[in-house]
Amino acid sequence: KSVNGRKHRISALKLFYSLTVGQPMKFKKIEYPRSEKKLPIVLSVDEIQRMFDVCENKKHTVILGLLYSCGLRVSELINLKWEHIDRSRMIINVIQAKGKKDRQVMLSSSVIGLLEDYWKEYKSKVYVLNGWKDELQYSERSVGQVIKQLENKTKINKRVYTHLIRHCTMTHLLEQGTDISIIQ
Repeated sequence: KSVNGRKHRISALKLFYSLTVGQPMKFKKIEYPRSEKKLPIVLSVDEIQRMFDVCENKKHTVILGLLYSCGLRVSELINLKWEHIDRSRMIINVIQAKGKKDRQVMLSSSVIGLLEDYWKEYKSKVYVLNGWKDELQYSERSVGQVIKQLENKTKINKRVYTHLIRHCTMTHLLEQGTDISIIQ
C-alpha cells in the first residue's frame, strides 16, 4: 500500500476516535509513515530546446514559452489575461495563484515577441490562451496534451508533464548561478 494511503487511514482513525468516541489521545503514539524522497527528473536545456524546435503551432510555442521562461503553473497559464502583462516593466502579474497569493514573474523579450506574433494570428480578447472554437479559456487538459505531443515529437525518454517544465525552469536558473532567494 502507498504511504499516502496509510497516512489517510491513520488520519481517519484518529479523527473517528476524536469526534465519535471522544478519545482523541487513543492513537497519539502512532506516527505517520515517512514519505518517500525521490530525486526529481529534470530535462536538460537541450531537451527543452528540442521541444521548442518541433513546435509548429504558435499557440503551442506560447504555451511552452510561458511555462518554461516564466515558470508558470498550468492554472496560472490558463488564467493569464492580457491585462496582467506589463510590457513596459517586462513582468507578468500572476493574480490569485496558489494559496490565493499574487506575485510577479519576469518576462523575457523573446516571450514578448512570441506573444505579439500569437496575438496577430489568434486575436484572443480576454485570456491570452483562448479555448477551442473561441471558448473563453484554454483547459488544463489541453495544455497537458500539448506537452505530451511535444514529448512524443522529440522522442525524449523521460516522462514529460506540465509541472516538470516549471521544475526545469527553476533548476536551470539555479545551475546558471541565479541566487536561490530570487528564484523563490
